[in-house]
Formats: sequence, C-alpha cells, structure tokens
Amino acid sequence: MRVMLCALWVPLVIGVGCAEKESDADSGGDEIVDADAGQGSGASDADADADADAGASADADAGADEGAYQQVFDEVIAPKCRACHSGEGAAGGLALETQDDSYSALLSGYVTPGDPDGSLLVERITLDIDDASLMPPNAKLDDDQISIVVDWVMAGALE
Repeated sequence: MRVMLCALWVPLVIGVGCAEKESDADSGGDEIVDADAGQGSGASDADADADADAGASADADAGADEGAYQQVFDEVIAPKCRACHSGEGAAGGLALETQDDSYSALLSGYVTPGDPDGSLLVERITLDIDDASLMPPNAKLDDDQISIVVDWVMAGALE
C-alpha cells in the first residue's frame, strides 16, 4: 500500500516534495521513499534540509517576538518605573501601571520602533548617573535591563 505524506506546514519551496510510505502487509515493515527521486527536480537532500531549517528558524524567531513586551514590563517597567509613573500624579504624565497601558503610553512618543537611537526611553535610561534626566532618577538600570529595552526597541517594539 502506498500513502503520500506531505509536510503542509513547510512553505512552498522548490525542491521540497512529498514522500511515499510503502507498507508491506506481509512483513509489517514500513519504508519511506522519496516520491521526487528520479523525477529531475534538481533538489538535493541538503537543499531540502536547508529549507526545512530556514522554516524552523523563522518559526523560532516568531515565537521569540511573541510576548516580547512582557519581559520589558516584568523586568524593567514594573520594578523600576511604576513607583513614580502610576496613579493620578504619574511623573511627567506618563502612566505605566499596567502592561497594556504602559505599552500604549510608550508607543505614543517615547519609543520609535526599530530605532533605539531615536527613542526617548532609550535615551533616558542610558544617560550618565549625574544627569538630571536619567530614568529612573539617581538609580541607573543595570546593563541587562538596558539591553532588554534596547533589544525590544530594535526588534520593532512588539507587544
């Protein structure tokens, strides 16, 4: 018996084909056979592996972006910014109480997605400790926290 197995989740790429699974009812064994073999597709197994790796890499990158602001909020905004930037008297009128509200507030002029150098947030958190505009005031973020923010902005400030 022959059954066609196709990986539908793989983007259509020249050289990625289907495989046939042959089942021998008498021996109980299964054998995978390349259905494109000998059909002149010109694609090698190495090409197919490279294409599959590229698809997996893109999936991993998408997964990394998913919930990107969650890390910024949990590791930087909540512990370092909310004390001053919450409630009716939020410093500078910038309310960062909740994750949703802070994300919207930051994208309303404090962050330029993809451009850390053009983002007021990045500018303020990277100032010298003696600069009056440093955020948080008199308490510079550690290098890991700064990197989290800069990387998030560089990646497009995804939610």
